[in-house]
Amino acid sequence: MIMSTKVSIVLLTTLSLFAVGCSKDPQVAKKEYFDKGNTYFEQKKYPEAIIEYRNAIQQDPQYGEARLKLAEAYTYTRDARNALFEYTRAAALLPKDNEAQLKAGALLLLAQKFEDAKARADQVLANDPKHIDAQILKANALAGLKDMDGAIKEMEEAIQLDPDESRAYGVLGALQMARGNREEARAGFEKAVALDPKSVNARLALANYLWATNQPAAAEKSLQDAITLEPNDVRANRALAAFYLASGRAAEAEKPLKTVVEADKTGVASRLALADYYILHKREQEARPLLTALVQDKQGFAEAQRRLAALDFAGGQRESGHRLIDEVLGRESKNPEALLLKGRFLLADKKTDEALTKIQAAIDADPKFAAGHYLLGTVYASRQQNDQSIDAFKRVLEINPGAVGAQMQLAQLTLAAGDGKGALSYAEAAAKSQPGNPGPQLLLAKILVSQNQPEKAEAILNDLAQKFPKAAIPHIQLGALHFQKKDSVGARRAFERALALEPDSGEALAGVAALDLSEKKPQDALARIEKKLQATPDNPNLLILAAQIHAATGDTSKAEQILRKVLEVAPDRLEPFGLLAQIYLRQGKLDQARQEFEQLAQKNPTNAGAPTMVATIFQAQNKVADARQWYEKALQINPRAAVAANNLAWLLAENGQDLAAALQYAKQAQAVLPEQPDISDTVGWIYYKQDNAPLAIREFRQSIAKNAQNPIYHYHLGMAYLKAGEKDRAKQSLQEALRLSPDFPQAADAKSQLSTL
Repeated sequence: MIMSTKVSIVLLTTLSLFAVGCSKDPQVAKKEYFDKGNTYFEQKKYPEAIIEYRNAIQQDPQYGEARLKLAEAYTYTRDARNALFEYTRAAALLPKDNEAQLKAGALLLLAQKFEDAKARADQVLANDPKHIDAQILKANALAGLKDMDGAIKEMEEAIQLDPDESRAYGVLGALQMARGNREEARAGFEKAVALDPKSVNARLALANYLWATNQPAAAEKSLQDAITLEPNDVRANRALAAFYLASGRAAEAEKPLKTVVEADKTGVASRLALADYYILHKREQEARPLLTALVQDKQGFAEAQRRLAALDFAGGQRESGHRLIDEVLGRESKNPEALLLKGRFLLADKKTDEALTKIQAAIDADPKFAAGHYLLGTVYASRQQNDQSIDAFKRVLEINPGAVGAQMQLAQLTLAAGDGKGALSYAEAAAKSQPGNPGPQLLLAKILVSQNQPEKAEAILNDLAQKFPKAAIPHIQLGALHFQKKDSVGARRAFERALALEPDSGEALAGVAALDLSEKKPQDALARIEKKLQATPDNPNLLILAAQIHAATGDTSKAEQILRKVLEVAPDRLEPFGLLAQIYLRQGKLDQARQEFEQLAQKNPTNAGAPTMVATIFQAQNKVADARQWYEKALQINPRAAVAANNLAWLLAENGQDLAAALQYAKQAQAVLPEQPDISDTVGWIYYKQDNAPLAIREFRQSIAKNAQNPIYHYHLGMAYLKAGEKDRAKQSLQEALRLSPDFPQAADAKSQLSTL
């Protein structure tokens, strides 16, 4: 049916009027949405409140009050990015609302947008020149902008305006502390407590100062004073728990952590902290109920499930761990912590490429995620991609300049890269950051030795030995240092002290054995080692050490017997193959030994050790084709036979054969034994043969970083420097090789090369 024009017009008009009649005044609608949002907010239904506040803003984008409440709701849901955006918008729309300005400024500080934070503080001070919170905000912003003088001046002016305002003294103390003015800092913190003795904040600030300045007893008293004032104060109990944990008094931390949970029953952070405490102390059965309950909480789901996933994975339930973390990522695909944990799981599953993808995704989700950059650096280091590893650890320090782990990693990587000064700088920074941590101090001592500063290294090691009287490692390093200085008395004293503290220390035992041999007392060395072997008869380190001593004293039969055992218990060890070949060569029994190992290979066709030994003997006889054939046979049996792969790579390189294949075999060995310096040396020598001096230098430096006492590594590095045209460094490396051993096999060539420099 065709409708008349007149009827159509009437109908359209009626519909239009109906639509107008049903529409609501935006001013009325926004108020209704806002009120509904407030109701949800009071009920702690923050996601629902967010929806209503956003509806209100759709009605009026300039509705500052709604944006302010929306920002608060985002804060409760831990959505910092949106909270910052809405606080900033609210502050712009409500210039006279000091609360909006200050909250925006606080988040801007956290986001390190110091100039913007300062602008918010200035807006409040324009409204109220005596507003103490605005002055504190401005001082912190100025400190972030590295204007410490301006920050201190701001707080001094605040104190002049109100000498009885305790918070100003606390902030002034913190600023003076940042400048290194410890006495002025202490005065500020103590003044804050004196002005307001009942202020928990003031006592916590003083405790933090005392703790930072290595006054633990006084710090603990200040924390206890704060708790006496407010026994259930969440911040004070958290601080006391952290103090106990950091002080090695973990058992005492449980009580304040439980107090926090009781005081904040619905708090996610408090329950997570207690669960973390239980996990740390292997009390999984107490942690799981807390985490299982938190999984049901929207705000706690991701953090709790992530921990449950980690517990399952670590407990051998890998499939469950993957499933749980995948559920988190299903809801929050850009959760950096979850992405990083997934990356860790994949690394454990040896799926390195997939792991790198997840780690990079975590960093993309949060570019300032220091833990992501740190893990990325460790993965690159394990893959020998040292330049990328260095970049990753440097990024960690950009985010957190005091990250000691990154400083230590960079110290080792830059040392391996030949940058001794850079390595020393990083190690010194790490040692300064944590003077009570022996790890950075030991690393610093090691690097000082490498930089020909043994006196400083010795002072550090002696200090560590006094501070940690039950630790063996300072004495082991002292023994090695004295041995290097030809101080046999000091070396023996240090090594024997280390053995008294740690009887199973292979390094200390090897040190004493080396001293016994140098003093013509091989029987003393053997007696010690054989006593240890009674307890652990298959220990390859002890067996190799015993074989070396027997060989040095001429008892090659006993040495051979022991080395054959090493081939059985540790077929991936490089040393026994070379040592056995030397023994057979010295005895004139190469053919006889080769035939015996050929028979063993026939009897046990699934063992790569016997054909590897046959190949090693052929190599000692300079029968290159036969050696290659038998190494390849060993690799057919076991493609991960690192000794065969490394030796075949060296054989091909030394005989000018297929360098590309040689590199492939060497990399194959390196993938199996990445920490073996001999393999890095092989890789480097192949790069040298390929005229790729930069990569050769990188590999030789890595070998030296793992064993700085091997003269051949230094000789190879010197030759690579020569090829790169770096004559000064070449001279230094060749001289170091000769200093370590004036008669090592390539000593004549090293001297010849030095004569041209």
